[in-house]
Amino acid sequence: MTLQKILCTVLLFTIHLVSSSSAYNILGVFPHLGKSHFDVFLPLMKSLAEKGHNVTVISNFPLSDSFPNYKDIDLGGRSHAFVDVVDLTMQRPTSRMAKITNNFILANMAKLSCELGLRSKALKDFLKSDDKYDLMLIEFFNSDCFLSLAYKVKAPIIGVSSCTLMPWNSDRFANPINTAYIPNNNMDYSVQMTFYERLENTLVTLYHRYYYEYVVIGRDEKLSRRYIGHEASQLRDFVNNSSMLLVNSHFSLNLPRPLVPNVVEIGGIHIGQPQPLSESKAYNILGVFPHIGKSHFDVFSPLLKALAQKGHNITVLSHFPLEKPIANYKDIEIEATSNFLADGLDINRFSSGGKLLKYYGTPALLAFLSNTTCDLGLGSKAVQNFLSSKEKFDLMIIELFNSDCFLGLSHKVKAPIVGISSSTLMPWTSERFGNPSHTAYIPNNFLDHSDRMTFFERLENTVVTVLHQLVYDYYVRSQDERLIRKHISTKASQIQEVVMNISLLLANTHFTLNLPRPLVPNVVEVGGLHIGKVRPLSKHLEKWVSGAPEGVIYFSLGSMIKGHTFPDDKRNAFLNAFKRLPQRVLWKWEDEMEGKPDNVMIQKWMPQLDILCHPNVKVFISHGGLLGTTEAVHCGVPVIVMPQFGDQHTNAKALEASGGGVILHLSDATEDTVYKALKKSPESWINFNENGVTGVCKDFVEIPTNRRDGSFRQKSKELSERFRDRPLPPLETAIYWVEYVARHRGAPHMRTAAVNMPFYKYYLIDVAAFLLLVFGVWCYVSFLVIRFIVRKTVKRKTETPKEKTT
Repeated sequence: MTLQKILCTVLLFTIHLVSSSSAYNILGVFPHLGKSHFDVFLPLMKSLAEKGHNVTVISNFPLSDSFPNYKDIDLGGRSHAFVDVVDLTMQRPTSRMAKITNNFILANMAKLSCELGLRSKALKDFLKSDDKYDLMLIEFFNSDCFLSLAYKVKAPIIGVSSCTLMPWNSDRFANPINTAYIPNNNMDYSVQMTFYERLENTLVTLYHRYYYEYVVIGRDEKLSRRYIGHEASQLRDFVNNSSMLLVNSHFSLNLPRPLVPNVVEIGGIHIGQPQPLSESKAYNILGVFPHIGKSHFDVFSPLLKALAQKGHNITVLSHFPLEKPIANYKDIEIEATSNFLADGLDINRFSSGGKLLKYYGTPALLAFLSNTTCDLGLGSKAVQNFLSSKEKFDLMIIELFNSDCFLGLSHKVKAPIVGISSSTLMPWTSERFGNPSHTAYIPNNFLDHSDRMTFFERLENTVVTVLHQLVYDYYVRSQDERLIRKHISTKASQIQEVVMNISLLLANTHFTLNLPRPLVPNVVEVGGLHIGKVRPLSKHLEKWVSGAPEGVIYFSLGSMIKGHTFPDDKRNAFLNAFKRLPQRVLWKWEDEMEGKPDNVMIQKWMPQLDILCHPNVKVFISHGGLLGTTEAVHCGVPVIVMPQFGDQHTNAKALEASGGGVILHLSDATEDTVYKALKKSPESWINFNENGVTGVCKDFVEIPTNRRDGSFRQKSKELSERFRDRPLPPLETAIYWVEYVARHRGAPHMRTAAVNMPFYKYYLIDVAAFLLLVFGVWCYVSFLVIRFIVRKTVKRKTETPKEKTT
């Protein structure tokens, strides 16, 4: 897929819900007088027109020949275009002040472009027209004066940058701009800066940002009022509500940095059809998945099988060998002598354990589990035999979850490492990739917070995240190193360096569901990786589901929570409520069930994805496990979530915030509340109007206030569309990046300078301390000068009367 095709897909994702038509009316606004800038945008606008969209372009550079679906509005500024205007004899590359004051030159250029364009006849005619648009593309460079057109257009806005990110553009998308390693693009720095370079970089960046915010935008608003009208002059509202920014950069050239999901790199967009890459060779890939939870391995299995089908030689070290062998796939089974997860977890421990056990006890459980898994796994005959073998590998794929003990195998493998996560990012994972983890809006995945937190939630989120990080770094890792020394070797036990040099992380998340956050280039979201093709149900299940006139409710608490641990009073509450419902119920339940009504079917195992994607399934009652949540979102089924432990609380909050479900705490579930929640036809499950909740579950279900504008079923369908709308399917995305790392021998160019950066540097503590010192010295000197002046003044006044008396 070419870059322009991928870009068109990204654009269409942004406006997917704006219109039911497949052809959109798109306005491009490019008033800058520099021809080289317009040359970057032109291929995109032509490509959109070629795809059948109606493209209107406001610029100073109309096409010389007509082009289908492409309409020019010529601002007529070509006579003022910036051609042959730069005198090299005036340029002083070594002048610090020239680099610092470049923004003055840009501001003057912007003023000229704004005044010429806003007062032009072509723009006045455009403002009088009745044309309607579904989307507005506009250059984000040295001015926002033409954003005032958004008042007329009233459509989503996508910014496009012809250069690297300007210092003031990150703020409008809340994109991280850590001046400890992200150089201002007006300065001549790399990512490896000295103290004085970081000091200058910080001060210049702050100066540029504030100058643009208070001088340039203020001037743009005045021009907008003069030429367009007062209503159009509120530019900050348009700036801060822009949907996306497309940046003409790429981490392989312009240095890696974290980006939020709506800031997308498109470096090379102006280049024609690229040369196709040569086919990847067959690599020898080792997969290491020692965790004894089957649901974790179910995430990774499709990727390993797909790599084998592409011709790579796959060796997998795990507890779950394939039932039927496939070509190029070799299993090494870790035969653990104990697996306390086999009988499942007791739901009573989580439903009655209180907040301390639910939120803070889970990491302790994971630490205990990792210690057991590591000791049994590393000491197993299979692993010891593997260590004695002479096999060679080009790449190692390993789960990054609750332990790094199996990273000790890297001492033997000596190959680039790709990490993969079956859950949302653990609190201790981001640091090793230099990935921002700002606790003001990124919730710890063991807490039940959304990205909109109160003060006390942010306080708790910060304290708990720091605590988890410390426990992992100083307790779990020390246990890992002890076990590596015991089972592998002393040399292999120094895993800190290995941890900090992992090439890539594939995360089982997606911003449409798991809340948007900034990610560095080597952290890639592949949420939904495990989802395959939907298959027909077995005959007896199909008959049961299709034959339900009022639809079906699917109830499952995952593979780790077993039915026999479900509290009797809660089970009876659900059974009695189901008995009163017209819907049929499919309930995943491992044992016999007393008192089961006729409209309830139980089975030990059910094809969950196939059930959820059946058109007659209306509601999913779930514990909030990420796999089941992802499948429900993929199929567009609303969810009642009863979170119990681990990341289920965060998953539930994210699902609620995204509009795909509501939370029901198990402790609040009674026969009446369950019945009231479900007694209406699930087709109109939980309806809202402008007066608030009209559904009957409002008394006990947590209803997000931002979801009161339609049924949750409709919201679930919209969420499903957003989740599935991607340039590449998640499995193909994962395959591409795995092969990318192998092709580029670990792809070290994807790693940001923040990895292994000392704490004081990353948080600019030394820069802040220096500035405070300078400020303190200035204040002290000022105090001494003022005191000296005051004393001199007072002394003169007191001496003058004495002189007169003498």
